[in-house]
Amino acid sequence: MNAIPDLSKASWEALEGKAARIRALGKSCAGTAIEIGKELIAARTILETGTSKDRRFTAWVAREFDWSLRTAYRFIRLAIQFGDADDAKLAHYSLSALYLLAEPSTPESLRDEAEVLAEKTGEVTHRDVQELLKLYQPPLAVEASQGSGLPHQQLARLEEDTARADELRRGVASLHLAMRRLRESHCVKPAILGDLERCLAQCKSVLGRLQRKQSHQRRICVG
Repeated sequence: MNAIPDLSKASWEALEGKAARIRALGKSCAGTAIEIGKELIAARTILETGTSKDRRFTAWVAREFDWSLRTAYRFIRLAIQFGDADDAKLAHYSLSALYLLAEPSTPESLRDEAEVLAEKTGEVTHRDVQELLKLYQPPLAVEASQGSGLPHQQLARLEEDTARADELRRGVASLHLAMRRLRESHCVKPAILGDLERCLAQCKSVLGRLQRKQSHQRRICVG
């Protein structure tokens, strides 16, 4: 029986098919989670016809799966962001890492960094993505500062500092993740780990100074 107003019998039957497939898929790995997202996108499209469309999808996922809208959109974002990715590449990421990378607040450039990290290490975890996010700082939009009235030489320094900070941040992120994995492996002498940790701390200190300088420069450009 059609339980949603203004929905045809054919659309209702299509929705029932989507719900059955989603329940059959489960959500234990990236591939199935992405497939769930694709099915949810198709179901949302069906429910976008007629009146009360904004509430229909929310009501449907709650009734069929006892999910919140936020849970449904985690799958949808995963499908949108990684729906065309190769299974071999996705195998390098934990499912929780992919969810975090698919969040709209995650910068595209950081997703690129995670991909490079996956190619280098063969594994990207949720914690890895959190570390990348912690070190991330939006690049200074030097182009937008052209009309700020700053001298050409100062603008050139801004661009140079931006590139230097971005390169250092990438290096610090890679070193930080490598250090964590070395500690977890228990295959490096504590004295060597101590030296590496001091080196990492110095790099972070330099990066912090550069990022503070960038923040000051950004305020000047905006002002």
